[in-house]
Amino acid sequence: VNFTKVRHLLIVLIGLITLLALVASGCSKQAPVPAPGPTPTPTPSEVYNIKYETIWGPEYFSTKEACMPFVEATEKESNGRIKFEVYHAQALVKTSEAYQGLKSGIVNMVSISPNYEAGKMPRGDIFGMPFSLPMGIPNPEVRAEIMKEVFENGCAEEIDPRVKVVAFSTTSEYRVMTTKKKVTTLADVKGLKLRSSGGFHTEIIKSMEGVPVTVGPGDVAQALQTGVMDGVYHTYAAIYGWGAYDPLDYAIDHTSSVFPQYWAMDKATYDKLPKDLQDILVKNAQKYIINVGPSYHKAEKEYFPKMGIEEVKLSQAEKDRIVDAVAPVWQIYVDNAQKAGFDAKTVIGYMADSWKKHGFTPPAVWSNLAK
Repeated sequence: VNFTKVRHLLIVLIGLITLLALVASGCSKQAPVPAPGPTPTPTPSEVYNIKYETIWGPEYFSTKEACMPFVEATEKESNGRIKFEVYHAQALVKTSEAYQGLKSGIVNMVSISPNYEAGKMPRGDIFGMPFSLPMGIPNPEVRAEIMKEVFENGCAEEIDPRVKVVAFSTTSEYRVMTTKKKVTTLADVKGLKLRSSGGFHTEIIKSMEGVPVTVGPGDVAQALQTGVMDGVYHTYAAIYGWGAYDPLDYAIDHTSSVFPQYWAMDKATYDKLPKDLQDILVKNAQKYIINVGPSYHKAEKEYFPKMGIEEVKLSQAEKDRIVDAVAPVWQIYVDNAQKAGFDAKTVIGYMADSWKKHGFTPPAVWSNLAK
């Protein structure tokens, strides 16, 4: 055996084994892990600010039971993406100027009413007409539901395109209240100077041969005390809330109308909201603001015993005389409709259908006009 050759072969073989081992070792090493970069900062959700005028004071029953629950629920459900800048007691815009305030963008959300917009909402005037909405019912929120149905079918088209109506409400019922004269018959109303909230409430007072007077809420008490007015055509709840009840001595137990409210937004602000936020806002507006009516009725039960006003019970014959006296007011609505170019019978028909849908019989004083 040639030991020299064997030794050379072993040296070569050991070298190859060593080389292969080094190659294998190098391949098994992992590539270095790159250093982690900074964590991306999440883009914050856009916050949409809405200037909201409740129209009442912060302690007013409707503010606490309808307006603020709407605000709180909407902000919470939107996870803070909607923020309300809340104003009270007409600090941002007066109710009589609210419609124009929405159109100009001074306020983003507030209640408006046909009663304050003479000639601008002739279709919606129906909601302030005598006996157009059910009187003396245990579930006053149904009046807002009727308003919504009639509005969507017959009144929405007259609203300015810069305004978006999102919810509806009404006050409690209006009645005649007086300072000195005790009204026991329709004839007793003749010549009495009564505060009117505008719209067809003015025509209702005239139809009873009263004299309508326009006075702001803050001036009612003084106007009653000084004899500028002999009384009011209004609600117990509002008169108590204004602190204007002390001069009043009497009230009749017969009611004939309510004050209708559209809760609306300026369309530009509404359109900026993403669809999910629009849905949240409208849903909560219709869920909570409808409680304005029930809050008024609840307040009346609590406050009326404290007001020192005698409620005079009219005979059925006198109540019927009042109904007959105010019936011609409906002809004014029909005449105004003709001037405005729409068919009053159609809108009145929507009203009658909604009454029936909710289990009420529409009164003949106006339902016959739809036939």
